[in-house]
Amino acid sequence: MNSLFIKIRERIKNDAVLNDFYIDENYGQLDTETDFYPVTFPCILLDIAQIEWDNLVHGTQMGTCSVKVSLAIDCKDEEFDGSFDECIKKREAYLNRMHRLLHNFSVENYTPLIRKSFQTLSLPGSIKVYEYTFTCTLKEAATALDKTFGEPLSISIEVTDEAAKRFVLPD
Repeated sequence: MNSLFIKIRERIKNDAVLNDFYIDENYGQLDTETDFYPVTFPCILLDIAQIEWDNLVHGTQMGTCSVKVSLAIDCKDEEFDGSFDECIKKREAYLNRMHRLLHNFSVENYTPLIRKSFQTLSLPGSIKVYEYTFTCTLKEAATALDKTFGEPLSISIEVTDEAAKRFVLPD
């Protein structure tokens, strides 16, 4: 899961349009009742919000991963410089760029990211947050402990659609 986070962060950081933004893991920096935020705006906060696991065979699991990507912009200056329409167009360009960068972006061992939802939030201090949720899936094989050497053994199983039809998974 960390590899997914790192690859998404690198992809955004290497983009010519978004590379100057503050990019970090979302650990609640915007969850405050005041208008003081421990970030530099504009910022992009990343969060692997949830993984729902399903059992396959022999301890292998398939996980559906929800990735939240939040773009937060300080809109204070927009209120006073008279270029409100231009600011809206600029924000829209950032959002379109972020979507194009991440939708269908794939990382090894994961299916491509697919955009699932979008929402906006308004926070104290004229902060606007645009939040995309992307999903992807990953497969993890069971790891067993080798009692002889005390080292973990990795067990990897490839399941084809045809083979999966022949297995009935226990509840």
